[in-house]
Parts: sequence; C-alpha cells; structure tokens
Amino acid sequence: MKRHIAQLSSTVRSISVDDEGLLVSVSSDPENDATYAVNYPRYSTAKNLQDCKIVQRKGLLKLDRLGSEVDLVRYTDDCDVDDKAAFKYDIISRRKKISVGRTAPH
Repeated sequence: MKRHIAQLSSTVRSISVDDEGLLVSVSSDPENDATYAVNYPRYSTAKNLQDCKIVQRKGLLKLDRLGSEVDLVRYTDDCDVDDKAAFKYDIISRRKKISVGRTAPH
C-alpha cells in the first residue's frame, strides 16, 4: 500500500487492494473512515458526575500504563494539591461497518 500513498488525494478515506497489492477501489466517503478517535462525552449529560471535581486532560501527567487504555496520572487540583488517579481512555472506531469479501475462483 505504501506505493499508492503519493498518488492518493488527502480526501481518500479507504482503499482496497488485491492479493498482489494492486489498487482495486478508492473511497472518499466518510462512512468508510477507519480512523480511531478518543470519545469525549459531554460532562453536562452525566448527571451522576455533577458533584465530582473536574480535572482537564491537559493537566494530567502520565506516570505509568496500568492496562489497555488506562494510565496512572498525576494532576494538581484547584487548591494546588498533587494527587494521582487512573485515567481511562474511551477509544472508539469511526468505522460503522466492516465488510470483507472474497470471490471464489471460477
């Protein structure tokens, strides 16, 4: 696929290649975008979190990786007190469907 990158527009979201690596199809449809993104749900819609303190992500310092998508972080709160917390990333795929097809040789 590396050989096709320079030939493709920046609007291309997905490509398909055959078994020899030859370009079969190109799509600019955002529905075919397989990019992963961090999900940032709205704080205002989480009523059970309304009494919790808020720490902005840019104020977190990663100390260690605890597991898949979970980091041990340090932060300073509004009273200048250092504390630690576990920060869980909510990674979602923008791809809504994955279809893989092969045709049988005749």
